[in-house]
Amino acid sequence: MSVNTEILRKASSHVYNLFHEQSNDQNKYHNYDHTLDVVTNAVEIAEGMKLSRSDMEIVMLAAWFHDTGYLYSPKDHEERSAGIAATFLQEQKYPAEKIEKVVGCIHATKVPQKPNNILEQVMCDADLLHLGKKGVLEKGELLRQEIESTKGESISERDWIKRSIEFFAQHHYHTRYALNEYNGRREENMVKLKKRLKKIENRNGTNESISPEKILKEKLPNRGIETMFRIASQNHMELSSIADNKANIMISVPAIIISIVTSVLLRRINETPELIVPTFMLLLTCVAAIVFAILSTRPKVTSGEYSRNDISEKKINLLFFGNFYGMKYADYEWGMRELMKDKELLYGTLIKDIYYLGQVLGRKYNYLRVSYNIFLYGLVASVLAFIYAFWKYGVAI
Repeated sequence: MSVNTEILRKASSHVYNLFHEQSNDQNKYHNYDHTLDVVTNAVEIAEGMKLSRSDMEIVMLAAWFHDTGYLYSPKDHEERSAGIAATFLQEQKYPAEKIEKVVGCIHATKVPQKPNNILEQVMCDADLLHLGKKGVLEKGELLRQEIESTKGESISERDWIKRSIEFFAQHHYHTRYALNEYNGRREENMVKLKKRLKKIENRNGTNESISPEKILKEKLPNRGIETMFRIASQNHMELSSIADNKANIMISVPAIIISIVTSVLLRRINETPELIVPTFMLLLTCVAAIVFAILSTRPKVTSGEYSRNDISEKKINLLFFGNFYGMKYADYEWGMRELMKDKELLYGTLIKDIYYLGQVLGRKYNYLRVSYNIFLYGLVASVLAFIYAFWKYGVAI
């Protein structure tokens, strides 16, 4: 059975509207971004566990709705989330037995988690998969800020880290996939928390603490930077598309002119040899314009294969297909995982990607400029030559 993409589309749109209508500045953790992360996690785990498409649909619906109740109150938000999901799905005439499974998955996320079946296990692991990823400490700071805002209490860094360590100690993943892929990093994150707690307790016996704002400023990826990269890449791709369209024009129009010249004017050269020079000027102009237009779109093919040492030494850009299409999948996957682990490497690769996109664009537009200049000046010169021939030698049109 396939996934019902229509119900998922409607659910995602409904949840998006709920978060953007009801959300407030206090929800720094339980927000739409967190929901998107959980949906992505649910799909990853469901595929890793080889769930059927129908079961994946259930889990994805639960992931979309699992925190909607938090928009109204943090207390018992799982119950409200389940109610919101059930009401929406009933309005969409969704099967009752599937609604029951969705509701069960949402209820299972309540801490302490107690999933009763594989679908609920997948949902529980998706909700807390970030515990086994990089950036968990920063996400924890967001949750700390949210609790301080919603409950009106102040939590010291030391107390928060102690609570986090206790939570880590009580938590465990339920699915085989999450245990294999993320439990190792989860253990590393707990060790980092313990080291930070020890560092605070040994801080010269003072009560000095690092503010959440400072940690977030130093550790979290800057959204402005990520937006800049995304916009720059989009702009480069749009400019590349425009260049290709311009090249297509400079190939098509001269080609049409060549076709007309060869079929009409060349047959009259024996009768009117005075047209030889302007005709060949026009043909040469069109051919030269086409050549430079083709050069602007001619792809440059690289070997497409680099070693792990090249990746470790940051010599290649794994975001460009020309650098990896000849690599084995295992090496490419390893490289991408290394890229995702290292923020500096990731940003450096994005910078390199945009730079080389710009280099390609520069080459394209330089060739296009030459092509357009040749066509412009050559066409004007050819027309003037034809006019001169008609006037000088009285050639009949």
